[in-house]
Amino acid sequence: MSQQPSEHRFNSAAEFREVLDRALAVVAEEPEAGGLRRSLDVRQCYRCPDLDVVVQVRPAEGGAFEWVFSEDEDWDAQVELTMDSDVANRYFQGAESAIVAIARGRIKVSSRDYAAALRAFPANSGLIARYTDLVRRDYPHLVVGEVGAARAVPAA
Repeated sequence: MSQQPSEHRFNSAAEFREVLDRALAVVAEEPEAGGLRRSLDVRQCYRCPDLDVVVQVRPAEGGAFEWVFSEDEDWDAQVELTMDSDVANRYFQGAESAIVAIARGRIKVSSRDYAAALRAFPANSGLIARYTDLVRRDYPHLVVGEVGAARAVPAA
């Protein structure tokens, strides 16, 4: 699916799961970032076919959210994002604009609930910030140039 080569690749599917699991765990513990994801009430599924990784995220009882690295669980995702792992790495660092990636076919969106699809991207903001911090600190081979450039607002 990815049309751009990247030198910032995961060493394995296990490493991708580890990084995303750690980032989600940090978000889950933080009232602000986790609270936003919970309050937007979106069941999401992320697919990275190049590594054969699927992670599902959903609100849980008690105001938390939970995730599972499996498609065997039927969590009835409202929004599914499919992308190669190098695109996911750039997206989760804020260096890949979701809008541009969708337009160019690097991210495929599947949803039966358009309102949930629109809520999905703000729900990822806390994850993007925590993922970026984690990669910079513990996974320097995954750091992409101009982190945050995709979120910048052009000057008028």
